[in-house]
Amino acid sequence: MEAFEIYEASGSWKNCDDDRPYVLVRLSSEGRWDCFPVSGACYSGNCFEIPSDDPDFAATGLKKTSHVHDERYYQPVPKRRIGRVEGALLDRFRKYAGV
Repeated sequence: MEAFEIYEASGSWKNCDDDRPYVLVRLSSEGRWDCFPVSGACYSGNCFEIPSDDPDFAATGLKKTSHVHDERYYQPVPKRRIGRVEGALLDRFRKYAGV
């Protein structure tokens, strides 16, 4: 696993225990990945949009326009790699998230 990969993971977020995508951002001192949750909607008004028409969208492995929630940091249990944030999309995400 590497930073900025997107993994399907299990963890509770917003009182929902469903598996969802998370963007891995850093390995914590406890040896677990700190992540940003991803959803199809922006609930807080403070999200990074990954539009499906972005040239770097295909690498994410996501199925539709998605929103990375700026809620630091969750530590879900990663299950399956979906894709990664890369290219100009990664540059914009890093600037947005300060990572």
